[in-house]
Amino acid sequence: MSCLPLLACILGKQYNITVEIGGTTAYTNGKTIHLPSLKMDMDELYINMTRGYVDHEAAHIRYTDFQLLQKANLTKIQFHLFNIIEDRRVENLLGKHFPGCRKNFDFLIAYLFGKERQKAGSNAPVFFVLEYVLLTVRSWECSEVEKNRMLSREEMATACPGIEGELDACLKTVRERA
Repeated sequence: MSCLPLLACILGKQYNITVEIGGTTAYTNGKTIHLPSLKMDMDELYINMTRGYVDHEAAHIRYTDFQLLQKANLTKIQFHLFNIIEDRRVENLLGKHFPGCRKNFDFLIAYLFGKERQKAGSNAPVFFVLEYVLLTVRSWECSEVEKNRMLSREEMATACPGIEGELDACLKTVRERA
């Protein structure tokens, strides 16, 4: 955590990026990287989470075209689907240049999506579809996610009978082309 002010300064001067810490989620808009508040006693878990979040958001800064994204004027569902696929794309690109980042991504994916899964927080069919897409895409690089992906698939098949075959075919195409 002691290096975050230095990182913020470097990003700010070199790339005109602001780093803000607070809240519960990590995200970027292309100009500001928002990192969640993490415990300051800094055990290994939180150090690794911070590395993963910083690398992930930096990958978006480097590879996501935010102007094009804004012009696309996506609906919320379209944006969620885009972001799931874009997350994987930018992480793979950055991971090719910086193998240490790939290690950080793998840790974060396993931690966020591979730990014991809670029952779905919503009964809306779109939730089940989005969660299944997310866990499927995340399972491509991280086998720890597979169990949760399969549980999500069962819930989605119950909520949206018959969708899983077509969705799996679409996701297979995405994986082959990404």
